[in-house]
Amino acid sequence: MYNARHIDTNGVISPARVVAFYLKYLCLEKLVSLKSITKSALLGAITFALSQPALAVTDEEFKALLRFIREAGIDHLGVFRYSLEEGTPAAGMDNQVPRKTAEERADKLMEEQAHISARRLRKLVGQELAVLAEGFDENGPFGRHQGQAPEVDGVVRLDEDVEAGTFVRVMITDSDVYDLKGEVLE
Repeated sequence: MYNARHIDTNGVISPARVVAFYLKYLCLEKLVSLKSITKSALLGAITFALSQPALAVTDEEFKALLRFIREAGIDHLGVFRYSLEEGTPAAGMDNQVPRKTAEERADKLMEEQAHISARRLRKLVGQELAVLAEGFDENGPFGRHQGQAPEVDGVVRLDEDVEAGTFVRVMITDSDVYDLKGEVLE
């Protein structure tokens, strides 16, 4: 399963290369297959921990990660920016990634994800979804459909007040990068 590109000059299997192999050849294939079977517009969530010294991610491996994100079309992507903390095992490791590089990589991933998310959400405009009304915020009433997790994903903005905890049918009328807008039908 491993070949020479997964092994560094010391004969050690690089964790970053193993992860890259897994993502590219196993995860991507399964994700694409699952999406085609379910015909779901929204499926898949993943979080990447960036710039952790143990992974020793090179610029080329980071570019490969960007390509993977484009190919896989992950619906919900999170990025955890590793930061050095004194007294932790990682603080003493070689291959520390400069903070500026870590921030640039995280920004690039999230910029790419914003394009993917906006494209995916546009596909839901004109569809009817079941939405759980959750409450109100400064932008008015909102809820979530089955593909949206609380506190980490976007919401469905509702055109009228609905009691929290109520499921309603909603016609999706618009979208932006992370949120949907909809008209309550019932």
